[in-house]
Amino acid sequence: MTRLLAALVLYLASFAATGAVVSLHDSFSAGDPNQVFLHEFELSAAGDISVKSWGYGGGVNAAGELIPAGGFDPLLSVFSGSGDGAVFLDSNYDELCATCHDATFTLAGLAAGSYTLALTVPANISFAENYGGGTLADGFTQFGQYYDIDSGTERLPHFAVDLSGTTLVPEPGTHTLMTAGVLLLLALARRRRIV
Repeated sequence: MTRLLAALVLYLASFAATGAVVSLHDSFSAGDPNQVFLHEFELSAAGDISVKSWGYGGGVNAAGELIPAGGFDPLLSVFSGSGDGAVFLDSNYDELCATCHDATFTLAGLAAGSYTLALTVPANISFAENYGGGTLADGFTQFGQYYDIDSGTERLPHFAVDLSGTTLVPEPGTHTLMTAGVLLLLALARRRRIV
């Protein structure tokens, strides 16, 4: 039993040390390109985060899911904190390839604490970014559209994004699954000892 517990502790410690990846995908309503998707996340210690979108060009996200191409050109922004008081840090809307339209960027040296990822279309820029500083409560410009000038087409309202970091706290679902697995292993070990 002691060996089993030691192995579980080492396993869980190695999991925590490697950080986490959160894969998100959803869709806005077709008639409202000015929507903003917000995802709050935590860093357990100082570290870096990377953000990568998949909706425009498609591909396989970090969760191994096939994301179809055809989504809108995304604007990704990161705010420090949560709720209306979250303060704008940085954003990105295109990769190095100007016609790829899937955003990717890394923020280095963030402090431990809560953060908010905001995803919308580029013309729906946050006032905080537009002014060079501010909070989520400042709102967004509401000039968004799904039309893509490069392809000359109306894009679909779906999006997908991966968020990763060495100190990123895993989603609650991950903790639940890990806890269930640990409890199952402990129950099996105890059952063997009794039998």
